[in-house]
This record gives sequence, structure tokens and C-alpha cells, in this order.
Amino acid sequence: MKKFRVLSVIFALLLALGIFAACGEEKDPGGPSDPETPNTGDEEEELPEYDGNGNRYVDLVTVTDTGTTYNGINAYIDGYADLPAFEDVHSSTAFEFGDRDPADVLGFVHAGGQYNFTEQPYLTEGANLIARDIGSHVIKLFLGSDIADQYSFNETWGSHDSLADLVQEDEIDAVFSRADLNTYIIVTYEMDRLQWDSTAAVSQSELERVQKEFSDLTTHLIRAYNDTGKTFVLQNWEGDNELREALAKTTDETTEQTIIDNYIAYNNARQAGITAAREALFATGSYANINVYGALEINYISYDAPEKKLVDYVVPHSDADLFSFSDWSTSNANLAKDLAYYLSKINENEDRQGENAATMNDIYLGEYGRKESTAGEENQFSYAVETAKIAVNAGVRWVCYWTLMCNERTEASTSRPVNSDMEGFWLIKPDGTITKTFWYFKGLLEDKNFLAGDGVSGEVEKPALVLRLPAEQAEAIPFPENESDILFYDNFDDVDLDGNPALELNEKWEDHSDGLQYDHVRAADQPKLSRYFEKYGLTPEIGFTVVQKQENNPEEEYIQYEVVRASADAEGKFLIQGFLYDPTPKSILRVDGTTNGTTWETLESVYVMDKAGEYGYLYVTTVVPVGYTSVRVVFTNTKAGNSWDPLVCRVLFVK
Repeated sequence: MKKFRVLSVIFALLLALGIFAACGEEKDPGGPSDPETPNTGDEEEELPEYDGNGNRYVDLVTVTDTGTTYNGINAYIDGYADLPAFEDVHSSTAFEFGDRDPADVLGFVHAGGQYNFTEQPYLTEGANLIARDIGSHVIKLFLGSDIADQYSFNETWGSHDSLADLVQEDEIDAVFSRADLNTYIIVTYEMDRLQWDSTAAVSQSELERVQKEFSDLTTHLIRAYNDTGKTFVLQNWEGDNELREALAKTTDETTEQTIIDNYIAYNNARQAGITAAREALFATGSYANINVYGALEINYISYDAPEKKLVDYVVPHSDADLFSFSDWSTSNANLAKDLAYYLSKINENEDRQGENAATMNDIYLGEYGRKESTAGEENQFSYAVETAKIAVNAGVRWVCYWTLMCNERTEASTSRPVNSDMEGFWLIKPDGTITKTFWYFKGLLEDKNFLAGDGVSGEVEKPALVLRLPAEQAEAIPFPENESDILFYDNFDDVDLDGNPALELNEKWEDHSDGLQYDHVRAADQPKLSRYFEKYGLTPEIGFTVVQKQENNPEEEYIQYEVVRASADAEGKFLIQGFLYDPTPKSILRVDGTTNGTTWETLESVYVMDKAGEYGYLYVTTVVPVGYTSVRVVFTNTKAGNSWDPLVCRVLFVK
């Protein structure tokens, strides 16, 4: 026990993660406005205008008592209005958009980023950067049961029974209603995922359930955004990875074909729901100028593995409206050839003959890019631009760059990363650096030369700007070294960190749990779960100790305490320690407080630290303002992330 206390203090001092309070933004997202002097508002302290390298700080937003003002990047660019027209510093090969607006073709992905820069909800922050600062009309999002993992900063997401319910969230509706975005490519799955990867044929009733959920989602989108000119594309994510994992379960050819048939049936059920809703509504004559499409995404074409690829075994049997290629495996030298092969396999479908034949406009790049950590910055830039040119000039409908802010760490952690902590899929780095790739695409879309240089040599200079990092709003409360500093101490004996669990002593979670639903553990997680049980001497029958909600329901559960203070006018200082099976506390944990026993508000001064590894070490502290009578530590079970209830070890109030 003493060893753990020492470690907890060390970790708490070394790592910090701020969870910031949600802050609403004025709901006037319109198009980019003329650059103007940033509104600095009434700041409490004078912030430096430049960093140590001479870069001017960009404050994307200004928050005042009356609301949030979006300043944007252009306001900080000296002489923006007088900049010369775009000049391609990549190569002499030009983009060939034809009569298409480049802003309607070049899109950008915003999903799962591990850092942020403003007090805006993260979904809105990304939409602003893509639409107002890069100038694109095309955004790709991941919306589903893992919403809290994808867009975790400055937003508290509720529970949702269906996709149609989810997209009615105010934050999502605000992004969908923007005048400066017209195309939304959405990776999404039914809230209760159909287990199509079974070795038995999937049931018709299950397929009908999927069809209905996508029909309901399509119905809502058409009704809510009728006559706006918007396009929504509902797609899966990297189908080859899904199918490859499923086929690894067997070597029997008959069983393999059953799994492939299930996958075809599943994706066609999604499309059937979209098509049925679309046709029913359009037949009434009351809906027009709104598009909802279904898409199938593959991620291997000429790549040697896996043996059975979607392009050969699934695509010819797909009813999808559109077809996406997540391009991480094809070299630029082979991309045009691969796209042509993809199109040929689409047109093997007997329903795509003659005038119904697909064209390259029915294909898009759902993802492409390279990570800077291995490719290097210049190669990442060259690859991004070259891939986009090849695909656009081949005639694909959209090209979506991965990604706005990097989603992959080199090692798991929840503290705010520095650049070296990330793999380097980005347009903006954790330290606020705006990449050359960002300036290139922004210049192309705004017809401005942001990269001054001599053209093809690569010797270019980008604007000396850097995004200001958000202020840290919380610091760790150290674990008390003296017992006299402890006002309240609750030891959860279910997990003794010295290895002596006494599970029978703790029933605190029993009333908040539905019991362990072992059937809903992903196959890939079964070995980890077994090690987890073995490490703590657990068994699957102990439902109140380790719990995955029934049917992976993304419901919330909490543990509640009355606030203990040193005196009536003192702040409360609260902390918990424990473990998580799935170390993602930034998205599944918050602390709420109440002053009247009925109305609960999310507290701002919350510090969360997760020393990630095979098991997540959880350390959470918060300052409870005077006036609050109770606090709740709230855990949200997000099924896509396979999150589990924590093993809470200690709860304390301290002086």
C-alpha cells in the first residue's frame, strides 16, 4: 500500500490532463468573413503576442460573458488581403477540377484527436478549422456509440438509443446546419452492433433491425435538412480490416463463405434502409435538394494481403450508392491503376450494366495520408499533395485527408501530448504548429499564396503563426502523506493493490451494475480480459466488480458522496484512485456536483491522470467549490470503446 501511495504522488506530479467545462458558441457558423482585428475581450492577464521563435500566437476564439467569438487564422496574417494568388510549390502538375469547386472536392477528417486548442466543444472546433480556416466544404466525421471518445473535449454526450436520436444532439445539429459545409461523410454503425461475423448465417430479423435503424437515420436527415443542398454519406470503416479479422476464425472454405455472405448481407441491409427511406420521402414530392447516400469502404486493392479482399469478394455484390477507398496501402505510382480496377469490380454487379454503370465519380478517397514520425515532414507533405492530385485528376468525387489533429499516440496516455508523443497524422500539431500541408490546401482553396518560395525546389516559407494552447484549468491534488490531512477515507477492499483482494467486502457497485455480460466482449479482448481477471483474482460471476453493461448500452453509472470540508467556508478537495480495464478516462469520466440535491453540474477543476499500460491506473482529483453539498463520479460505458466500470480503490476528502 505504501508503494502505491508513493507512486501515486509521483505520477500526479508528472502528468496532468485538464478536462475543460463545456462552453457554448454563438450559433452563427456561416461562411468565412473578411479578416479583422481579433477581438481580445476583457482578459484577466496580458498574454504574450509572440512565442520565443517569433511566431505570432493565434487565439482562435475569444470567450466573454456574452458568448464566444471565432477569430480564425486569417485575422492574424499580416497583409492577408494583398497576398498574391495561389502558386503550387509541389510540382508543375496541376489539379484538374474541371467545373468543380475545389472546396467541394477536397475534404478533411476530424475524429479522435488527442488535443485541442479552444474552449469550444471539440466537434465545433474541428468544423471551424476545416470550414472557416482551410476553406473546405467537405468534412468527414465518426458518429456513433463511441461519440464520447471521438469528440471528448468540452462536451458531455448523453446516452442514445439510435443513430437518429444521436444526430439530434444540439452540437451535431449545429455542425450539420452550417452554411459553410455542404458534405458530411460519416462513419457510423447501428448503436447495438449486429454480430455479422458469426460462423452461422445472420438472421433476417437482425438484418431488418439494421435496415430500420439506417432508415430512421435517413428519414431524420432528409426531413431536418430538406432543401439545404447538403449531402450526407453513411459509410462503414475500412471493411477489409473487419472481414480479415472475422475470416481468421476459421480455415474451412464453407464457413469462410458464410462469413463473407453475412458481411455482404449486413452492408446491403444498411443500404436498403437508406434507399427505402429516401425513395419513400422523395415520392411524396415534399422533399428535394437533399442527398443521403450509403457507401462501402474498402482498404486494400492491389496490396498482397489479405488473401480475400473486399474488392474481389464483396464489392461486386454490393448495393451501395458510393464506394470509398481508405488509401494506406497503395503507392502513388499504382493509385490510378488501383482506382480503375476498383471501378471494374463495382461494375461486375449485374445491376450496374449499361446506363447504370458506375463511373469514377461514384468512388472517393475516404482517407489518405502518411505519419510524419516515419515519413518525415517533407515526404508527408509531398505524399499528401501527390495522392490528392492523382485521385482528383482521375475523377473521384471526394478526397479526404487524414487528419486535422492526430489521433494516434506513440504510447497510450491521457495527458496533453507534445509533438513527440504522437505518430504525426496531422495538419496542426499539439504545440500549435500549423503544417506546410495545411497552408498548401488552405492556399489552394482560398487562392492565396501562403507558401512563399521558388516553386518545385521545396524551399518555402510559411506564415509565422502558431495556435495558442488552452490554459491548464486543473492541477492534481497530491495524495496526503499525513493521516491528519484526511477528512474522509473510503477504502474499497475489492482491490488491494498489494495483491490481496477481498472482494466479498465491497458491494458498492452492485446496485449500479447489470452484471458481467461475457458474451459481449470482443473476441480480440478475451485474452486481455482473462489476464485482467487473473491479475486481480476475479471471476466472471463478480458482476459488481468488473461490469460491461448489458448489450453494451452506453448508459451512465456513478458513485456519490456528500462533500466533507475542513470548515463550512472551505473548498472541498476530493480524489479517487483505482484501475480501468480500458484506459480512456478523458471520455468516460466526469465529476458532477450539486448545491440543492437535485440539479447536477459538471465541475471544472477536474484533474484526470491515466498511467496507461496493459491496465489503466486511474487518479482523479477535483476542487469542490463552497456551496456544493454532494459530488458524483460519473462513468459512461461507451460500447464501441469497450469501456468497463473502474476498479475504485480509494475515495478521499482532504484538507
